[in-house]
This record gives sequence, structure tokens and C-alpha cells, in this order.
Amino acid sequence: MSMSGGAWKRPILLVGAMLGFLQTYAVPLTWNRGPGGSWWEPLRRGCSRLLGVGFDERAGPRSINEDEYVGELDCPPEVVEGLLWRRGFQRNPFARLKTRNGTSEVGSWVYRPSPLAKYQIHCMLFESDSGGTDIYAHGEVSNVHPYYAPAHFNGTEQDGSAGIEFTRAVLADQDWRATSKRDRDNAIAQR
Repeated sequence: MSMSGGAWKRPILLVGAMLGFLQTYAVPLTWNRGPGGSWWEPLRRGCSRLLGVGFDERAGPRSINEDEYVGELDCPPEVVEGLLWRRGFQRNPFARLKTRNGTSEVGSWVYRPSPLAKYQIHCMLFESDSGGTDIYAHGEVSNVHPYYAPAHFNGTEQDGSAGIEFTRAVLADQDWRATSKRDRDNAIAQR
């Protein structure tokens, strides 16, 4: 049986989704999926770069979209990771690496209402120039649900506004330094 046109990738995507599911839900320990799991980030950066070259460019790093900008919190990424963890988010080590002006994100977090939910909210964290944390987010189909993994990989159904709205609601009690690209650029210019 010939698998042409990239059809051979579908089984690999399904295996990846299953591994992501097991990583997240079969080993539900803080050091694996919580703030203590920062050891995943260098592995994720390396794997995303290799997969982007050897498997498919869609698995490799991509530049963040400004229409995913949630805002800047006046605390370091480690503190934001703790906030996200306490509000139901989990580390997302199987996510494609995002970059901003050539700099890699420092953390990838995901919220799913249930393990096999169709949709998830994906938050990407970058250290800001002032030592705070810039947060970007989008809603999308789940990357660990075997049925939806191919659609996730293709980037279909990504929704920046859904991610922004959900993340701002979850972190509504925080003091936002900036909540738009213009606010952020003005704050940087005043420093």
C-alpha cells in the first residue's frame, strides 16, 4: 500500500498525540506537567528544530503572531507558570516551538476542560524586556486527542481571540502592565 502526499505522516501524528496524552495524563506529577517540569523546555526546543527539518516544517519553530498577544504581567515567567498551574493549565512539551524576533518562548502551557476535549487554550510565555512576562495565546483543536491531531498539526481552527479572552479571564485578578502591542511598544519606548 503506497502512502503518497504525506499520508505516511498521519500514523506518526497519531502516535505523537498518544504520547502527548500519556505524558500529560498518565504521569500526573508536578515535575512532569507542572512548574517543576521546566526541564522539558530545552528538549522541546531541540526536538522542534529537528522535526522541522527532518519531518515537516510545520513541526519546526514558527514566529508568534501579534494577534495572539494577551498582555504583559509584571512578574517573571516562573511566577506566571505557577499562576497558570494553579488555575488548571499544564505544561505543553509536545507543542511546536514559538519564537519572537528570533528568541524562543520560555514556556508553553495548555488548558483543556477534560483529557479528551476537542479544544484547548494554548499559552506561550516570553520574558519581557523589563523582566516581566509577555503572554500570547490561541484556542485550537487539541494536540493530544488522537482524532484531532492531524487538524491540530495543520493549524486549522486556531483562534487568537478565543485564547486572549480565556487567558485574560483566568488571570483577571492580575495587574497587567500592557494588554496590547501598542501598550507594550509605548512602555518600551518610555523606559
